[in-house]
Amino acid sequence: MNIGERIKYFREQKENDIRIISQTMKTFAEMIDAKDPYTKGHSMRVAYYAKEIGRRLNMSEEECSKLSYIALMHDCGKMGVP
Repeated sequence: MNIGERIKYFREQKENDIRIISQTMKTFAEMIDAKDPYTKGHSMRVAYYAKEIGRRLNMSEEECSKLSYIALMHDCGKMGVP
């Protein structure tokens, strides 16, 4: 493999990893929200607003994505609460 092909391979791998992580986080958030029918979609809405606030504060795209992930997991403690 030449350098150009390796760079392309690693970029594609990174994009694939980001997609997998994102889908995993969304699935976990849906499991949390499913515990209570009144909170359906709550974590997704919190993540959307957190990312939008980050964007409006001129944060980088990477920082906004991290905010979104953090917001998705903000209720993860509910999994262990009856």
